[in-house]
Amino acid sequence: MKKKILFLSTTLVLALLASSCSSDSDCSRCREITKKNNQIIKQGDAIEYCGSELTEKETAEPVTIGDETTSYSCE
Repeated sequence: MKKKILFLSTTLVLALLASSCSSDSDCSRCREITKKNNQIIKQGDAIEYCGSELTEKETAEPVTIGDETTSYSCE
């Protein structure tokens, strides 16, 4: 019984340690930028995105309504 508890505890700790690690290469900070006549008129706060969320922001097509275009810029 003690071996099972020790094994489960060790497994849980290792799982938590593994999930807390993330590669900086998989993450980037992106912000929403709105331009009018090629001039920035509105800029959102930079938010960190990773993995599939980052890919979604990086591949998102710009949206134009009237003469304003909104897109994401990732650093």
